[in-house]
Amino acid sequence: MILTRQKFLKLSEGERHLWDVEKAIQKILILVSALALLAALGVGYMLYEQLGTLPVPIRLTLILLLGLLGAILIQSILLTLIDYQWIRLEKRGLSDPLTGLLNRAGFEEMLAQELRRVGRYHAPLSLCVIDLDSFRSFQENFGKRLAEELLKRFGDFLQSNVRFSDCIGRGKNDEYYVFLPQTDLIRAAKFLDRLIHQSEDKFDCTFSAGLTAYRGGESTGEMITRSETALEHAKKEGKSRIRCLIESDDSFSVLSL
Repeated sequence: MILTRQKFLKLSEGERHLWDVEKAIQKILILVSALALLAALGVGYMLYEQLGTLPVPIRLTLILLLGLLGAILIQSILLTLIDYQWIRLEKRGLSDPLTGLLNRAGFEEMLAQELRRVGRYHAPLSLCVIDLDSFRSFQENFGKRLAEELLKRFGDFLQSNVRFSDCIGRGKNDEYYVFLPQTDLIRAAKFLDRLIHQSEDKFDCTFSAGLTAYRGGESTGEMITRSETALEHAKKEGKSRIRCLIESDDSFSVLSL
């Protein structure tokens, strides 16, 4: 995944120093190249006598090539280091520091890529929004440290129960997003129901979920909003609920699963 300048501007202010570092390095690349060329010429001058059996033009050409190769080598090393730092920066910018999952921005980007693929091949795609029940009470009773540990463990639990092609992200607080390629609503509901039963023995709190399926031509925002609306219906019903919303503004299409 290539990090563009537009993506970088979305990252935190504290990490923008790398942008300034890259610009500074780009400015001194010419200077570094010149210094490398001079260094190579110096080495070439010392070797000049040893190349004395060769004609002068050939000796000068070899020295010049040595300088250019040195400059290219130094440039390659510097640019490789820059690319490595950009990749690390992008991963930090698109991942959740607590769970290691994608954050909301990273998840939306992956979902947008999947929607483009689904639009081409007309394959089913389901989206789940999962929210831990009574998480605020858990945090008040057990403290921030145990609450964060719960979020981390739950993220690991989700990660261990999805396929390689599925994608998980963490939203605000105790919300998680999962999209399931090649999965219709019935199979997605079975997936969530299985997770609910497995989580009952692993965690001190349950979760509810909102579920929806991709409708051709819609945006990521529309699909996510509809799944979040389904989640709101699920939370109103109590704990360990799964609700599915098929249409955006049709309350009659809310299904209890």
